[in-house]
Amino acid sequence: MGQLRLRQKPISTVKGILFDKDGTLSYSEPYLLNLASARIRVLKEQLRSIHSNETVARRAAASLASVCGIQMDRMQNATSLDPAGLLAVASREHNMISTAAVLCLQGHTWSEALLLAEKIFSEVDILLQRDTNLVKRPLVTGARDALSRMCMAGIACAVMSNDTRASINDFLKCQGLGRFIADFWGADDYPSKPKPQAVYMLCQRLKLEPAECALVSDSEADLVMAQQAGVGVSLGFTSGWSQSPHLSAHNYLINHWEELTAMPVQCSTKALS
Repeated sequence: MGQLRLRQKPISTVKGILFDKDGTLSYSEPYLLNLASARIRVLKEQLRSIHSNETVARRAAASLASVCGIQMDRMQNATSLDPAGLLAVASREHNMISTAAVLCLQGHTWSEALLLAEKIFSEVDILLQRDTNLVKRPLVTGARDALSRMCMAGIACAVMSNDTRASINDFLKCQGLGRFIADFWGADDYPSKPKPQAVYMLCQRLKLEPAECALVSDSEADLVMAQQAGVGVSLGFTSGWSQSPHLSAHNYLINHWEELTAMPVQCSTKALS
């Protein structure tokens, strides 16, 4: 159990803390921009091959960029990302379904669109695996030290993400964070976030109640989830993106990890009479 302090002021005493990953622990924007550019490029290639029509390909690319919350330059490269948009917040499955919906607007049946979306995502996965520079997601400045401070204060740390369990595990191993993380919850766990039941299930694994925990995230959906699940204190985080997210469902707002510290608290016991 530890006392959380924000800018040196005590804010809550908790036994656990649930961290979002992308945009909170990891600086994922460069990776996601490359991912968006690759998916849009492959989508255009596929539609050119099917329709032999550049207008259809460009129209679909523009629609997908808009749906994903992406701004494109004249060379059709993703240049900026909405931290509250589909690509930044939603799971791979939801992004794939949205891509299929865009393809339906170009005249494809749902079955055709879904198969084509799956093909696009698979091709991009192969491209990313070949280019190791695209898969790196550096830690947000101060994140490692923040995790260390929480653990030293006796607070159990866990990760909640809409990434897959395999990707979360790879991230933790790559960044050497495994020793700080007691457990994690991914998109292939059921139910996935932002359903409040995801918080209940992860807290059960930690043998804690939601009210005994804090949650930190750059996502408004996560902060609302924390409220609905009865999490003890919710902390919005703003410095994981080049464009700060607009958050309102938090108890407190963190601008930089250095602002959050913790001190161990001894559990009090009453003497038996």
